[in-house]
Amino acid sequence: MNKKTIIAVVVILGSTAFFLSKKEDSSSYNNEEIHHNKMPNKLNKSKDQSRAEAIEKNKQHKEAEKLSPGMTGEINKTQFKPQNKEEISLHQFNEQLAVIYENKDDPDQLIEYFKSESLAPEMSVESNEYTGTMKMIRTAKSLPGTRYYHAQYMGDDPDNTFLQHISFEFKPGDNSMQRAIESAESSYALSNKRIFRNGDFITYDIGDEGTHELSIEKASYESLKDDPFNAYTQKDDGTVITRIEMKVHDSNSEGDGHVH
Repeated sequence: MNKKTIIAVVVILGSTAFFLSKKEDSSSYNNEEIHHNKMPNKLNKSKDQSRAEAIEKNKQHKEAEKLSPGMTGEINKTQFKPQNKEEISLHQFNEQLAVIYENKDDPDQLIEYFKSESLAPEMSVESNEYTGTMKMIRTAKSLPGTRYYHAQYMGDDPDNTFLQHISFEFKPGDNSMQRAIESAESSYALSNKRIFRNGDFITYDIGDEGTHELSIEKASYESLKDDPFNAYTQKDDGTVITRIEMKVHDSNSEGDGHVH
């Protein structure tokens, strides 16, 4: 197991323990009130069981990438035109994350954005001997059509801090996955980047450093229902999750095209 993989596993374990301790969060696709997560089944699980599930979920995401053909090509970056208030929120958040990603060493920038939108950000700081200090950021409220904003920054001091993970969810719908893809391709620096697609999971290389990847997933209720971090019901089948994460391995796949 290489160093990057060890760090990723440790980060998952730490974040699982943190979110199992949370009693309320934004579980609704609106920004008007705070909702309580009712997760009796999750809270009755042992920490070891929940941690194992989190590790397995991350492994499944990585296996999806391995099964996908690697492709490169020019992405046709077009202007995204939101059709409703939910798509306005989707695109607004993608555009803001694109700016935040360019300055990956400053969690305060993300917190200030959440404050400016009155989303009530919350931050927890944890430290361990393997990865140093991890700052985890969530919000108590959400913009229409989106929810479960979650960010993790690693580093022991302001001069040595970097973005490890950031994600959010977009509500299910017949065209939600495609609209999330179109918004992302309009927002982020993805031109001439390697792309992987396996059914309802698509991954892009992002930025010029080669350190992170952007993924968009249309998740089934079956894959969500035992999530140790968030609460879900059958109505959440088809939820679209957008993530920016540090890479934990390099793909050897090559290709010569780009498809959706």
